[in-house]
Amino acid sequence: MACGVSPPDGAFMNEKDRFLRAVSGGGCDRPPVIVPGSFVSMASREVMEKGGFLTPSLHSSGRMLSELSVFLHDEAGIENLGVPFTLRVESEAYGGETDQRPAGMAGRRAAGPSTPSYPLKEAAEYKKLKKLNPHKDGRLPVVLECIAELSNRRPYVPVVADVVGPLSLSSALIDAGVLLRALVNEPDDVRGLLSFLSGNTIAYCRALVDNGATAICIVDPFSTASTLGAKFMSEFSLPYIERITEAAHNMGCPVIAHLCGGLNGTRGMGASIARLSADCLSVDADMTVGDARALFNGRPVMAGLSSMLLSSGSPVEVRRAAERAVAQGVDVLSPSCGLDEFVTLANLRAQNLWWRRAM
Repeated sequence: MACGVSPPDGAFMNEKDRFLRAVSGGGCDRPPVIVPGSFVSMASREVMEKGGFLTPSLHSSGRMLSELSVFLHDEAGIENLGVPFTLRVESEAYGGETDQRPAGMAGRRAAGPSTPSYPLKEAAEYKKLKKLNPHKDGRLPVVLECIAELSNRRPYVPVVADVVGPLSLSSALIDAGVLLRALVNEPDDVRGLLSFLSGNTIAYCRALVDNGATAICIVDPFSTASTLGAKFMSEFSLPYIERITEAAHNMGCPVIAHLCGGLNGTRGMGASIARLSADCLSVDADMTVGDARALFNGRPVMAGLSSMLLSSGSPVEVRRAAERAVAQGVDVLSPSCGLDEFVTLANLRAQNLWWRRAM
């Protein structure tokens, strides 16, 4: 079946159908292989060079970002489309950390995220932040342009759009140490900051959905149980993820919630995570599929592939890891977290080899 073409009656399930069934728990022929755009915060050197994407204008062009996304879909066998380099696009619009890199350094580890002077010195200063306009501020219009182009170009491929959880977004606007101390000493100011950011993120979600996003992936890398502990994560992270999730659901859009490390060993997290109404829980490599499913009350889980393995392992090892995850019952096969510059096309393709070999 050619991508972007409606399958005839009785043909194979198309990629969007498969994805929507997988994240809803509705059952499908096999788990889809999904890589959210936010996981491509440092695109592989091979991808960037082979696709001709090493250009300083990449980050500011919705068309070029859509070309990179289509390249990953077509060349690497990733079964979704997304917008790369979006992990800090929201913070950049507020004047915080950015994904943009100097000319000639797109996708290179050496450049890394920039560390500008944070726009906030303390949580209480959130009142000086402006209300964001997704259609005008920073690179948010670039993301919307990319989402629209992808959804129009490949209507039968799911377009997964990313937003950052409010507490993680806060950590890109204020020094992390100051933020952590504020959780203890100025909790009301932190709640005010998180409520303000949540409202803006919900407006951004509305724009993403209006431009054709199939699903929203809420990525919250700072909000780990190992960093915050169960109490602070339950109080300052998960309720705001839930607020965005409920708003997205009111827009008719499914939600994936990606939570990073430490969920296994922290007591008291189970009930809080089980209360999330996200359609699918994405977890990193420190959790088994079974543990994640139990934590999420048996609902769909996205997991299965260590980002480190994708970077340093062989295609055979990647394929075997995918086979193990599928045998454990994973609903959506995905890397555990962000990819780095050393991930090869062969390893990305190997994520999909487990089912192709069985045909």
